[in-house]
Amino acid sequence: MKIRKSKLMKFRADVRGSMPLYAQLEQFFISEIRKGVYKPETPLPSIAEIDDRISLGRVTIVRTMQELVKDGFATGIHGKGYYVTHRGEKALIGIVAPFNTVYMQIYVHLAAGVRNAADKLDHEVIIMSSDEDPRKFIQAVNEFINYRGSRWLVLVPPMDLQEKMFPEPMKLLDKIKRLKDIRIAIIDRSMADGVFQVRQDRLAGNLLLLRRAAEKKCRKVLFLNRYMDKWESKDEKLFSTLVREAVDIDPDMKLSFKSAGTAEEDMKFILREKIDAVLTDDIYARRLVNISGPRRQFYVSGYNGMAVATGINPRITTVNSNLAEAGQIAVDYLFEKREFDGNIFEVKPFLVEGETF
Repeated sequence: MKIRKSKLMKFRADVRGSMPLYAQLEQFFISEIRKGVYKPETPLPSIAEIDDRISLGRVTIVRTMQELVKDGFATGIHGKGYYVTHRGEKALIGIVAPFNTVYMQIYVHLAAGVRNAADKLDHEVIIMSSDEDPRKFIQAVNEFINYRGSRWLVLVPPMDLQEKMFPEPMKLLDKIKRLKDIRIAIIDRSMADGVFQVRQDRLAGNLLLLRRAAEKKCRKVLFLNRYMDKWESKDEKLFSTLVREAVDIDPDMKLSFKSAGTAEEDMKFILREKIDAVLTDDIYARRLVNISGPRRQFYVSGYNGMAVATGINPRITTVNSNLAEAGQIAVDYLFEKREFDGNIFEVKPFLVEGETF
């Protein structure tokens, strides 16, 4: 009795929280089961024991045990109580990414890659969205670790409009990376060394488009987005590198970039400057294609491989960031299925053929 009660002493009900009390208690038991505190085929504390220790009320506790049975973590045996099943032996991989933003279509590829790799290992995957909100990101990460018992996390930390990561999530990640029993993989973000990161090779993706521009005999190529100047100001110097690479691809090709304004203003600029090819993101590429109509006088491509580019006619030529492979690599790292040379791994994007470039 003392041992069983001591395990329950760690539970703290949040009576003001949005999660119902029965759900809070269920998540506590699931976390303890995943950690091995309660072993498969051993009994959970009885309803009377739980009620005696934490006083949530018998109805709430009964509902908790019913939910544990429903979710496969326990089984009820008549006259003997509730016993732990083997489901808790499966590793739980938590994904936190901005799924409820315009980038949802991008990170769906990431989730698919993680899930595919997890299925092969017979592990579970749960997805939570941060909405690029630092508070929601911290809340989701804490829920995975403290309430769901996950020790393997795939994370896309939120960024502000200047593409800078918020300090609060960084402080949390700094604490987590010091814990020996939790492994994390950061996706699609550039952070200081010391944590495993899988990034997309932006240079390789843009070079695919420049080679296509050379094939089409394009002389004036415009990068039209709000990111290029930010990437240029960072250490990667993406545009400067592309300019140097373009000389080897086609010495007659001239590159320029500008931040996107309104589609109407940018169309006037493109036509006035007699741009041959416009390289932008998928959403903006769709706007340009819609405005220019069937007699468009320039090539246009998107980037990221979103359905807004590939799922509507005319299909826009785009670059898939290959985050599906990033998800598979993250799982390989989390469960030490392969060796990595260093903490930073880059995946190669690939061209998705369309009708606009």
